[in-house]
Amino acid sequence: MKTLRTLIRLRKHTLDEARRELTVLQRKVDAIDQARARLDQELVEESATARADVEASYGYGHYLGTVRERRREFDRQVDELSQQVALAEACVREAFREVKQLEIADAQRIERERAEMARHEQAGLDEVALSGFRRLQEG
Repeated sequence: MKTLRTLIRLRKHTLDEARRELTVLQRKVDAIDQARARLDQELVEESATARADVEASYGYGHYLGTVRERRREFDRQVDELSQQVALAEACVREAFREVKQLEIADAQRIERERAEMARHEQAGLDEVALSGFRRLQEG
């Protein structure tokens, strides 16, 4: 059935799009994690500089406030993206479920058609054998 295969292809496309969107969101979360790691490394370096140089320590308090604000912003972004990732994962699961249902239905249809063809073929062979048997009985 051509329409079922077309529908499967359409659903696979939808599944691929959902997977791509999920990948984009996960990459954004990874980028934020990397930025947070760079910020933490920068904090360690600035802390060492502030301890080593009295003049550098004067601005360290302001710097810590900025770091805290940036961390809060990272947390907010990760929370927002986590919600989007959860929704995208649900979309991927649903799209995958739909594809599998259609593929199973198509496989069952093909199996039914194959069984029907085999039944018709066997009926034809049975008829030939029966005709041969009758001829032998008559002759």
